[in-house]
Amino acid sequence: MNTILPDILRAVVSEVMVLLLMFTLSKPKYGKKVMTIAIITMALLDLFTSIYFYLRNDYTALAKFDVGLVIFICIIGKPLVKDSIMEWCFNFITAMNVFLAVVVLSYLFSRYFPYPPYANSVLRFLLFGLVILLVRRYIHRLYRQTVERWNVFFLVVTALLVNFFYYIVISENIQKTLSERSVPLFLLIVLGVVIYITIFYSIQSISSEYKLREENIKIQMQQKLIRMSMDAMETQVELTQNEYRLALSNVEQVRRLRHDLKHHLSVISALLVKNDTEGAMDYISTITEELPQKTLSDKNLITESFMSKYSTLCERDGIVFKADIDYDEDRIPNKTKLGLILGNALQNAYEAALTASEDNRQISVAGRQVHDNLLLVISNGYDGKLNPDYKTRKDGNLHGFGLLSIQSTAEQYGGYVEIEHTNREFMLTVGLTINNT
Repeated sequence: MNTILPDILRAVVSEVMVLLLMFTLSKPKYGKKVMTIAIITMALLDLFTSIYFYLRNDYTALAKFDVGLVIFICIIGKPLVKDSIMEWCFNFITAMNVFLAVVVLSYLFSRYFPYPPYANSVLRFLLFGLVILLVRRYIHRLYRQTVERWNVFFLVVTALLVNFFYYIVISENIQKTLSERSVPLFLLIVLGVVIYITIFYSIQSISSEYKLREENIKIQMQQKLIRMSMDAMETQVELTQNEYRLALSNVEQVRRLRHDLKHHLSVISALLVKNDTEGAMDYISTITEELPQKTLSDKNLITESFMSKYSTLCERDGIVFKADIDYDEDRIPNKTKLGLILGNALQNAYEAALTASEDNRQISVAGRQVHDNLLLVISNGYDGKLNPDYKTRKDGNLHGFGLLSIQSTAEQYGGYVEIEHTNREFMLTVGLTINNT
């Protein structure tokens, strides 16, 4: 038994380490306890079959037998990993390339140490340990990306393994082959190292290019989104300015009519003195048509202009419109932003209310000022169908560029946006810090 002790030690080290390498390269399906039992079981299976050849001192037959045994182990080991069949085969081929390279190097260099049979086992342990360490700490991510692209590199690593197997299959004396063919075998190992380094470098370069491309696409999409958002904002700003000009025009018209009221009353009085009642009524009708349908106060011109516009539209389309506003626009430095939010919110509410059933066609607007904060709540009925791109506030996304513009404007000026909805009602809440608007 003492004569085969170095062989048994070498077999234990080789099988345990190569199995550990295979499962390091793969994605284990089970925990450490199960995988440890599997590795020990497979190693013992190989050890017991190898003892027979050690007792006969037939290392050449053992080397050829091990080729078939590792293939068998590869087959029975597949259920233990999550990898696909081809990914597992790629891992097996890589582990075999490493195994054969370690066998060659440990045999060649052990001759330069005292007690070569034991030095061989120590060298195998150290070489396997070095490879496993490199995989776990440095190249595991690159290797897994390589495995995912196994179809690109499969032939290359297989060709390398075939070259290693060639020396084993044709050998009549494996020890003699390792000694006499040491130079081509060493060059084959160098070639293998170069192949894997090239593969990893290619994967890293491809990953960097993909990452750069994704970043460029992301930047382009962000730029496109910003441009679309800016276009929407410009449209709303223009709308707000138009509403503001209209409000000023209405106010000016009212002021002019008030100024002319004395003249109108004089004309009406003269007609009544002449008992021309019909003429007086016609005159009153004429000047009434010149009055704006919705009169605005000097306070909150932007807000009231939007309320006037959408109350008129809602009245025309059979939508119940309610507004309860209690804040002072004069405290808001940038009224255009307020108009931008109101314009988008009311437009969205109006378009949604048009889709609601007749008993649910309603829009409610409430605005309150509490110290330096302004709170707007716009609710409306709708048909219960949301845009497919809409996501709840938990996901941090809103649907439509109108809502996106509202959110962007609110957050830009120290505010926030909240959305709630049922199957019948959609409610938008916007909070603003007045000092920041």
